[in-house]
Amino acid sequence: KNNNQSADREINMVWNSIDQNIQKELINEQRSWIQSKNTNCRQAAAQAESSLQAEYLRLQCDTRMTRERSQYLRGYTIN
Repeated sequence: KNNNQSADREINMVWNSIDQNIQKELINEQRSWIQSKNTNCRQAAAQAESSLQAEYLRLQCDTRMTRERSQYLRGYTIN
């Protein structure tokens, strides 16, 4: 859970460091990515044999995909 929260903070920091005009160009792509992430991670969680394992798999997927997206978005940052 802590890793997932850290990944969320990181992606928000990266997003906020992107020029606002570029953010406007990326917003639809970002929304599509969020939907895709949620779908993929729900599917990952569905493979679990218990609710605890499902939550673990969902968080693991969400954290991995969020970190990958942060790396991608860094290509658009000013700094």
